[in-house]
Amino acid sequence: MEHSNTPGRSLRPSATSMALGQLLLSLVCAAKAEQSWVISENAYSSYFILSGDVSALLSDGASVWLKGEDYKVELSQSIDGRSSTYVQLDRDHGASIGDTVVLKAAGSESGGSKDTASLSPVDNVVSSGGSSAPEAAPQGAGGFNAAVRLSTAVSLQDVKREVQAQGKPAVVIVTQPWCGACKHLKSSINDNMDQLTGMMDKFVVVHAPGDAGAEWQPPGENDGYIPRVYFMDTNGAFMDVAGPNEQYRYFFQDADGLETAMKQVLTKLGKSAEL
Repeated sequence: MEHSNTPGRSLRPSATSMALGQLLLSLVCAAKAEQSWVISENAYSSYFILSGDVSALLSDGASVWLKGEDYKVELSQSIDGRSSTYVQLDRDHGASIGDTVVLKAAGSESGGSKDTASLSPVDNVVSSGGSSAPEAAPQGAGGFNAAVRLSTAVSLQDVKREVQAQGKPAVVIVTQPWCGACKHLKSSINDNMDQLTGMMDKFVVVHAPGDAGAEWQPPGENDGYIPRVYFMDTNGAFMDVAGPNEQYRYFFQDADGLETAMKQVLTKLGKSAEL
């Protein structure tokens, strides 16, 4: 029996056409599917690390879902020989290792979270009782405040000469200007200089930013993650003092971990009486 295809008449689709429609729908859904990754390391502040090189997908400015909120990717950088990707978002995320990051498909709806990317630093300060934000400490070099007395020596050979001349061990902080984790470490050090000043006075404190950090590696290794912190004894020899992260041995995320390691160095050098 023939059916006339005229307005106002409902036609029953055939099994073949229904199957074809389901196939097309599946293809469309697959094309729009949101890609996701599980946070593998260093979920802290506004950054985290994912396994594999996904920097091309999570490019700067991409929108992602994380813990029910939407974020913008401020920076993605492949590290460790492209085996991992460092990702920095537009604000603190409160996520943990094992949480899932979802790349939002084009045109997907916002989760309604407030976009802080366009706010000034003053807008991001939560006021309490009408008080203003605390005044920042005087700025020193490389993101550290003036209370952090950095050595002018930066290269490996110059630092060796400096520690031998002063009779002090060295703490060497390797950073990159784009790295959110590095900025967090610097900020933590700046905020805790009241308790760290006495400890740091016992060390030659070295900051090796950008390309200056390339030569700073443990013997026989080639670490690509940052920030990294190394120690040198008073003779200029490398000291194997690790941070709290087993996978990233020389990664320190805050002043507390750094202070603990500095105490270990002094103890190893027989200077525990100075603690």
